[in-house]
Amino acid sequence: MQDDSKTKTPTALARLKRLRVELDGLINGDEYGLFEYNRSTAEIERLTKNSIKPDERAVLFLHGMESDLKGYRPFIKLLAKRDADLRILGFQYPNDGSLARDSKFLIREMKRCETVSDHIDFICHSAGGLVFRHFVEVEQQGFRRAFFLGTPHAGSDLASL
Repeated sequence: MQDDSKTKTPTALARLKRLRVELDGLINGDEYGLFEYNRSTAEIERLTKNSIKPDERAVLFLHGMESDLKGYRPFIKLLAKRDADLRILGFQYPNDGSLARDSKFLIREMKRCETVSDHIDFICHSAGGLVFRHFVEVEQQGFRRAFFLGTPHAGSDLASL
């Protein structure tokens, strides 16, 4: 007997819900969002609402596809030792959706924490750079400086997957 669940066309309501999630940048789960490196515990902890003052300097790390913020840990520890006043942030997003949705989720998270992107340096790895580019180019958000590490600005063969 054939399994029709894999070939079943989604209902109009299911397609509409998926589109709404995409357009609104909605992502569920406490493991996603804006995080900060806690110097006293050496842990990366979720930022609380209204936790960053608008004029504070910060650096924000965006990880790549099939990755997370753990890969940045050595770099984060080095920065923490060099500049005690610098807020060290990371944006954790799922690897199963569109980069546009992740960019909109970044905007939602920055509003939640009252972060002003004009005072932030972004360090972006791979697909994180594409999330950042959508954030700036399409969503018209500001930034102080951006650094790209292995971002496929001209596309990637992985896109066909």
